[in-house]
Amino acid sequence: MHLTTFVEQLLEQAAGLFPHSNVQLYVRLRTSAQFMPQTENAAIIRHLNHAAEKLTAPDIEQIEILDIPGIQALLILPIKKEEIVEGVLLAFGSAAFTEEQRNLLAALTGQIALAIHISYTEKNLTIHNEIARLATSEGEWEAVLPHMAERLTTLFQADACTITLWDESTKEPRRLAAWGIDLQAFLSHQDRPANAPWLTKTIVRDMQPIFINNAAQLASAPTPLINAYNVKTLAGLPLKAR
Repeated sequence: MHLTTFVEQLLEQAAGLFPHSNVQLYVRLRTSAQFMPQTENAAIIRHLNHAAEKLTAPDIEQIEILDIPGIQALLILPIKKEEIVEGVLLAFGSAAFTEEQRNLLAALTGQIALAIHISYTEKNLTIHNEIARLATSEGEWEAVLPHMAERLTTLFQADACTITLWDESTKEPRRLAAWGIDLQAFLSHQDRPANAPWLTKTIVRDMQPIFINNAAQLASAPTPLINAYNVKTLAGLPLKAR
């Protein structure tokens, strides 16, 4: 069953446990821009969007609601797997939530987190198998690598992925494939100023991954891609043949 369908069914069943409290349940996942289920109520949408800003909030929060008829309280609970916040559960109620109701809804977030974990695991296993199939295929690399970049982008939940090789004879990298950015601009090096550093050279030389979480704040970017594509976070991984 698709994750969205499962979560919506779970929310519907859970809402039935509050027959006298007019409880409405919504979920927003870290990897999605939409709420489940969707609603066209402008006031609810406004509160949902505000609450969604708390995706990394570690604690339960209860907010009084004044502008939605019949709704008096909003309960925000993080959906967490271990210490990783995967989303938020938002519960609208006709009265303040009791401790028992809060505990019940907290248990519901555990079920949703487990479903997300299983879904991600199955999805990642499928992607790993697709990447392995591409890596062992007999097709020309010009045809294979763009598909590889696409699957890697999905695997890491990234916005883009590039694949380059270091050419020791020319002392320059060879840009081979990209996904999520302008391919022709990438291959033509239009985004590369003169004398810009080569991140590929550093990764190949050290054979160690590089992770940058504050790319926009660096005084000197290790690759022109950061400025060219307004990169916030970056992971550079060496390609190792076994």
